[in-house]
Amino acid sequence: MKCLTTTSHTQLDDSYYTHRTLKILMCSRCDFPTVLLYEVEGNEDQEEESNGSPIEREWERLILYGPKRQVHQAVPNDISEVFNQAEAILASSPRASFILCRKVLEEICTNFGIPTEGTNNKGKPSFVNLHERLTQLFQKEMIPADLQDVIQGIKELGNEGAHSTHATFTKQVTSQEAEKLLAVLDFVIYSLYVHKALQQEITEKLNNLKAMFSP
Repeated sequence: MKCLTTTSHTQLDDSYYTHRTLKILMCSRCDFPTVLLYEVEGNEDQEEESNGSPIEREWERLILYGPKRQVHQAVPNDISEVFNQAEAILASSPRASFILCRKVLEEICTNFGIPTEGTNNKGKPSFVNLHERLTQLFQKEMIPADLQDVIQGIKELGNEGAHSTHATFTKQVTSQEAEKLLAVLDFVIYSLYVHKALQQEITEKLNNLKAMFSP
């Protein structure tokens, strides 16, 4: 990406300050802009006491605007739509993005034919929660153990977003965390759908080559 412009601003409040840097990047392939906001907080008194020694600061990055991620055609529409929704709101509502990541797992279960209803001990219809549906998915599709752990981790974080009353989670979850969770979810989608599709394409190409040159 090419950086079109960078704008910086520092807001002072007594000895505390917030430094913001806005960057506008342009993709050379799709000619679409991405707007990033970087923020860092500091304390002038603390900097004076450090006697010139560098103080590590953690910058927070927010994606204010950007193009939609291109989802592979092998991914079902119901899944890609929810994924795009989670990506679209990660800057304005990271917690909602967490919840939608969990929703993607529900859509994956539905796509693989895992039911939302079952039968209880008394023979009556009963609701099947996401934990039980994922267990069925793992068994049906023989999901590797390491990928199971990743999927369970997404579910747990999504649960935290949906049900947590913990003030720390509500206040401190940022678009950076939401973006990281989306990247993890993207890996799961790739593993379940895209990898299989690419493997089929490669197998077909190989078989065609064998057929061309077989005696």
